[in-house]
Amino acid sequence: MVGALLDLLQERGELENTYVVFTTDNGVHMGEHRWWLGAGGSKSTAYEEAAGVPLAVRGPGIPANQVRSQLALNNDFAPTFADIADAPVPEDVDGRSLLPLMNSIPPQSWRTAVLNERLLGSYGYHSLITNRYTYVEYKTGERELYDRQQDPYQLSSIHRTSSPALLDSLHARLALLKACAGQSCRTREDTP
Repeated sequence: MVGALLDLLQERGELENTYVVFTTDNGVHMGEHRWWLGAGGSKSTAYEEAAGVPLAVRGPGIPANQVRSQLALNNDFAPTFADIADAPVPEDVDGRSLLPLMNSIPPQSWRTAVLNERLLGSYGYHSLITNRYTYVEYKTGERELYDRQQDPYQLSSIHRTSSPALLDSLHARLALLKACAGQSCRTREDTP
């Protein structure tokens, strides 16, 4: 189906002027971290299997076969599409345009943390995701911390053995992101 659509755009002379964006909904646990489909929120956890989603984009000026590791969110889509259309984005909109990441040379600086949260149900949490860490605070008072460079599958929480300074820093940053909106989120996501 996708190939047929791209062929049609090519036939009509529109392919080189068209952005094509592929992404998915969040993932579903199939036993990872003891979560199973239907187990009270197996799509809404702080773990990478549920929080991370693929994003592939092709279009004018986007180099082929490039992979970016910068943090992106689904609330970046509206500002990105507005940027593509040369439309203004209201200041109170969360997220930012991803077009700078799609250039041949991405920007030197980009957001360094994002908020992931689930507010409903008994499994509610707030989570801070950085390029290295996932730090989670649950409604129950429990906490988890994963160093994804050392433990990419998030199998062993290090919250009990990590330095208090690191935990305090992550907790403070999470508190800032929980309380932001619009431009203040963009600023707080960028400030370590």
